[in-house]
Amino acid sequence: EQKEQLLVVRKETMSAVQMIKKEVKVLEAEIIEAMVDGEEPKNVYSKVSQVAKLKAEATRVHLNCIADTISILSEEQLEFILPFWDF
Repeated sequence: EQKEQLLVVRKETMSAVQMIKKEVKVLEAEIIEAMVDGEEPKNVYSKVSQVAKLKAEATRVHLNCIADTISILSEEQLEFILPFWDF
């Protein structure tokens, strides 16, 4: 049952993050193109803000993934995987 729950968490996390990543990639390309074309930096500030919001959303998705994973695993399992988590 744990494995099924963890797979659901993983699938939801990966799906959400991939969607965000695609949006960020498009916005970043638009920002670069605008700057190369000689646009004023202030003309891309709104896109920079959109990128920041999307990256914050991706962080929230990851935090929810961690919280869900912690709630599914036992203390013993958490102690085992803790050294492998990057902080």
